[in-house]
Amino acid sequence: MEDPAIKDFEFVNDAITIYLYGYGSDRFTLWDGTVIDCTRLPGQTGTYKVSNDTGRTYQCQFID
Repeated sequence: MEDPAIKDFEFVNDAITIYLYGYGSDRFTLWDGTVIDCTRLPGQTGTYKVSNDTGRTYQCQFID
């Protein structure tokens, strides 16, 4: 039975979830040139900034 929640490759670049562990600052570049800056200090929820956005949805989840 097919799961309607699973999309095919047509939607592969629609959304990205990034899991970040620990604390500090980091910057990384995706394959298409998109730059993501993430920062989290102890006791904070964390922030992130996306540069060169291609229209996809990003979600960063900070995990202890």
